Amino acid sequence: GGGGGDFRLGFVELWGALFQFVCFVSRSKGVVFFPFFLFACLFVFVTCWWARLKLKCASPTFSLCISLVRLKYFGSRFLTSFVEVSKQLLRDVEEDTFNDASKRMPPDGTVHELTSNTLSFFVALYDYAEIVGNVLRPIEEIGSRKEGIHWAGQDESKSNFAGWVLSVLKSLRSNLSKKAQSYDNNILVNLFLLNNYDFISQTINSAPYVDVLVKKHPMLKGDYVKLIDHQKQQYGQTTWQRAAELLTVETHSGTLTKKEREIIKEKYNSFNEYFDAVVKLQREYAIPNTKLRDSITKENINFLVPLYDAFDKYYRHSGFSSRNPQKYLKYTASEIEQSLGSLFAN
Repeated sequence: GGGGGDFRLGFVELWGALFQFVCFVSRSKGVVFFPFFLFACLFVFVTCWWARLKLKCASPTFSLCISLVRLKYFGSRFLTSFVEVSKQLLRDVEEDTFNDASKRMPPDGTVHELTSNTLSFFVALYDYAEIVGNVLRPIEEIGSRKEGIHWAGQDESKSNFAGWVLSVLKSLRSNLSKKAQSYDNNILVNLFLLNNYDFISQTINSAPYVDVLVKKHPMLKGDYVKLIDHQKQQYGQTTWQRAAELLTVETHSGTLTKKEREIIKEKYNSFNEYFDAVVKLQREYAIPNTKLRDSITKENINFLVPLYDAFDKYYRHSGFSSRNPQKYLKYTASEIEQSLGSLFAN
């Protein structure tokens, strides 16, 4: 509102919310702003005094304060200081998310702590969405000493909050892409990004602020579906392209030649070695979202089992090895399926 009564009416609530907000952000960032904390303590004292005054319970001490402090005169100046510090804290969150240089990567490709911490921060910060949205406005739009405080409406402030969240999410995705490149295994790169994008999507979809974000960016949910689908495709291609090449069937008629028998033996051997390595490695990887894990497992089975089944049915009884066929016939199609179901057990 403007000056006069409107200013006084919301002063205690306004300062209480701002003080809680700044303390919350400061704690979340793990930083103690000591000079600012002393300044903030003064605001708490003044707001308590103002509450006492409104309740007409002022003691002589408070009466003395009345003669020394003109609360309405200083209110907007105090507010300006709070807004500027709060705005810088929000900028710091975005910059820290973009520049986070932690080299501690999850060895199993699971969700990075930067992702989980950032999304948890959003959920907790939503309690202050209107404060955040107003803090992000240009200071001249908030008010001046003469005119009083002009607090934006709920729609505008939550739209500003959503814009800031979307900007931080963009910084987070950029940082995750850089972090993923630190893995020396392309499969792990894909799983890491898949897990993190899925976590972001699931958290946003169940968050109390999802409607605010979607109103600001209607394609938000669809964007994450595309990111997840892309990483699933990349994972499948990176994991099984070599296997698919080994399981190609080359038709023949009549008795196999020595060269053809050797080629078939080499294909079985190479596939068995590759498949064993994939299973051993990916049993140590993790996909924490059960629904996503089941989806990846199903896609693995649907892709690889028919390929192997067709290959094995064509060559198993072809006589490619008369001395020791079991050396090459290590798996049946059902055993391949069973092994694929054991991936991501970590």
